[in-house]
Amino acid sequence: MTAQDHFLQLLGSAEIANVELALQIALGKPEFQPLVNNYLELYQCFVYKDLHQLKASHIIRFNQRTLSIVNHPIGTIPAAIGQLKHLSQLTFQQNQLGHLPDEMIELKQLKSLSIYENNFQNFPLIITQMHQLTELIFSHNTLPVLPAQINRLQNLINLSLNHVRLEYLPEEIGQLHKLAYLSLFNNRLLKLPKSLGQLTQLRSLNLGHNHLHGLPDSLGHLQSLVRLDLAHNQLTDLPATLADLSNLRKLILRNNQFVRLPAVLRKLTNLKEIYLANNPLSLAEKHQLKEWLPECNMYKM
Repeated sequence: MTAQDHFLQLLGSAEIANVELALQIALGKPEFQPLVNNYLELYQCFVYKDLHQLKASHIIRFNQRTLSIVNHPIGTIPAAIGQLKHLSQLTFQQNQLGHLPDEMIELKQLKSLSIYENNFQNFPLIITQMHQLTELIFSHNTLPVLPAQINRLQNLINLSLNHVRLEYLPEEIGQLHKLAYLSLFNNRLLKLPKSLGQLTQLRSLNLGHNHLHGLPDSLGHLQSLVRLDLAHNQLTDLPATLADLSNLRKLILRNNQFVRLPAVLRKLTNLKEIYLANNPLSLAEKHQLKEWLPECNMYKM
């Protein structure tokens, strides 16, 4: 281990005594001072811009495994963030960000990245180089198209892209084979790629508040699916292949255009909850559903 590596280990410690020792070492090692100044830059950006005298207590704040910057009017993230190599969870919520620095790929231990309610107009491609991510929340931004490079995030388990004006999903999304939770709520999707059926580990799929008129037959391959939300779309029928979703327990179909019950519903005998409110179904159709699924709770029929 080099002297600088040892210094960085002390400076990045969660123990205040170690950080205080690092600050003492830096007084006699001018070449280490830029590493200390990185913390000052981060503190001034994320906490208090007028701080001039950096203390160990300030540094400790950034040496935790979790960092959340919420409701703070920052427009850029300092390159110094790449020094926080211990981070496993990072959240930027209600800021004014529109860009991520390349140095974020240095955060090799980062598992969860949440970028919520910022000013992004496109998906930051730097994220597709963060292959270790298991959770990505990129909601309340603007994202008309999800890039094909999303397939590089092979460790993703949870992907949330809500309220981003998404119009199109690339076929490559089907290559995220570990994905268990996918939320695409309140977007502008007109159709879904067939490759979505390749996400065989998926347990929850939220497609509510889109513009879908139909679903691909391939959704019948999602045999791990427990919860499916299709509320507030333009659906008039469901694929017969959904009969293969033997683990499905909750199905949300409210606010669509069902005039008649999709025939496949009678085969979903393991359903525990179904929501069909605000569809133009006749009273006879509603009674029919109760006969088909007598053990299922039917909410606001």
